[in-house]
Parts: sequence; structure tokens; C-alpha cells
Amino acid sequence: MKILVGVNDSKDSQDVARWAIKFASQDKEAEVILVFVEKRMPFISYEDITDEQLMALAQLDGEIIFEKCLKGLDTKGVTINEKIVLGDPGTEILKIAKDEKVDFIALGTRALSPVCKLFMCSVSEKVIKKSPIPVIVNRFPFESEKILQTANT
Repeated sequence: MKILVGVNDSKDSQDVARWAIKFASQDKEAEVILVFVEKRMPFISYEDITDEQLMALAQLDGEIIFEKCLKGLDTKGVTINEKIVLGDPGTEILKIAKDEKVDFIALGTRALSPVCKLFMCSVSEKVIKKSPIPVIVNRFPFESEKILQTANT
């Protein structure tokens, strides 16, 4: 089993990463790919920042996020790979999922206000609409974990 998990600084995405790793631990050959995408914001001027500098900042952010996802978690038996890229999160997640031939994508979600929805589509919404493979959007990962534990007993 190979799972791609899109992560960011939200608790929801980090909880989903933890859920996916626990889910994957049922398979002896499981692999989880944690993906953090640093997006250039259209309303910020990047004139004085090179791609290399932005990538260095993304590396720092990504490492902190990955650490939060994995903190105190038993990852024994699960191969964890981490990817940090620059670009549009939805587009990059779909590209990596295709390149890595993952079985499914797991994402968290947070409610966007109607104003935010008017100007931008959420990453999870974009991935769901364009993905040729299954996408799990888990808003309550720890409730799913309880169900998973019950099913295994």
C-alpha cells in the first residue's frame, strides 16, 4: 500500500498524516509519502527572493511540519518519505501521486468562509475534482481511528 498525504501547518492535516501512518501500519510493505507544498502567494512581492531562498524557507517549514506529524508516533513497519516542493498545492499533490503511483491520497480539510471560497478553491476540493485515484478527506481522523481499532478487534 502506498499513500500520499498532503500536509501543511494545520492541525487537521497533521492529524490526517498520523491517521494515515497508523492505517498503513496494517500492511507490512506500506509506504507513506508526506508532501508539503510551499505556494507563492499572488499578493506578495517576491522580487527580492530567489527560488533557492524560497525553497530554503520551505525546507525549514516542511521539516517542522513533518516533525509535528511524526512526533511520538510509532512508525515501525511503515516507510515514511518526505517531499517538499514549490508550486500550487493541488497541482503538485496530483503530480506526485501520479509519479509515485500511489494507491490513494489522504488530506485534511478546514472549513473555508464563503468569501474565501469565492476567491479560491480549497486544496482538497481541487484534488477531489481532478484525481483519477481515490482521495480520502478525513475531517475527524481520530473518530476514524476508533472505528479502525474496533474493526481490528
